[in-house]
Amino acid sequence: MAKPKTKLKKGAEMVVEVLLSEGVDIAWGVTGGAILPVYDALYMNRDKIRLIDTRHEQGSTNSIAVGKTLKCLSCGSRDIGGNGQLWMMFISNGLLGAFLYCAFFLFGICRYWRDPTPYGLAGVLVLLLQFPFMLVYVAVGPPLVWTMLAYALLWKNDRVLKQERAEAAAARLTGPGAPGSQLAVAT
Repeated sequence: MAKPKTKLKKGAEMVVEVLLSEGVDIAWGVTGGAILPVYDALYMNRDKIRLIDTRHEQGSTNSIAVGKTLKCLSCGSRDIGGNGQLWMMFISNGLLGAFLYCAFFLFGICRYWRDPTPYGLAGVLVLLLQFPFMLVYVAVGPPLVWTMLAYALLWKNDRVLKQERAEAAAARLTGPGAPGSQLAVAT
C-alpha cells in the first residue's frame, strides 16, 4: 500500500503559519530579494494578516515622521535615542563589549590627536563623530566601514610621517654640516 503524498511546506509558508498562530495581524517589513517568498506567503494570507512595507521607512519606528496615521493606527514612535549603535552593543555584547568597542576608537583618537596633516585631522574627526552618532544611529554596514577606513588611513599616514622623520634625521647625520663632515686642516 502506497503512502499518501503530503505536500511539503515551504519555509515562507511556515513563517506565516507561526505568525498566525501567535495572533499577529499586522506585519512590517522591508522589501528585498531574500524576503520575497515570505511576502508571497503573506499575500496569500492577506485576509488574515496585513503587510505594511516600510521600504522608505515611512511609518516605521526608524522614520523621522512617526506616529499614528489614518492608514496605520497601530504605528508609533520609539523613544528618542533608543535605537543607536551603543544600545545595540549593550544588548548584543554586554557592558564589557561596548566598553572595548569604544576604547578601540578612543585609543585611535588619543594616538593620532596631534597629527596636523589633512589626513590626520579628517581621520580623527571621523572617529570623534562616531561617539555622538552612536547614540542615535546604528553604525553597521557603510558607517562602520567608513570609520574603519578612517582608522586605517590614520595608521598609514602615521607610518609615512615616521618614515619621513627617520629619513630627515638620517640626512642631518650624514649631510653637509653634520659632525665630522669637515676635516680640520692645520696650517
